[in-house]
Amino acid sequence: MLAHRTGHHPCRFGEPPAQLAALWQSNVAVYELGVKAALDRDREAAIHAMTLDALSAAVCSLAQVRAMAEELFEAEKEHLLF
Repeated sequence: MLAHRTGHHPCRFGEPPAQLAALWQSNVAVYELGVKAALDRDREAAIHAMTLDALSAAVCSLAQVRAMAEELFEAEKEHLLF
């Protein structure tokens, strides 16, 4: 994406190398689960998205991610629909 005073303009660079496409796809999976969680009001999908996030997975156990998610849900319950 090229952004300057005339606006945002998409750029095409062709097919990415396989290793880069795989890295992108792992990130896309997190975003897709996040969208599913929001649209379907699905707490488990939100937790799964947090679990798949590379940084969360690198520093937290599954139990820690779930506990973090539950703490977040409780803190933000007035803004959440699930």
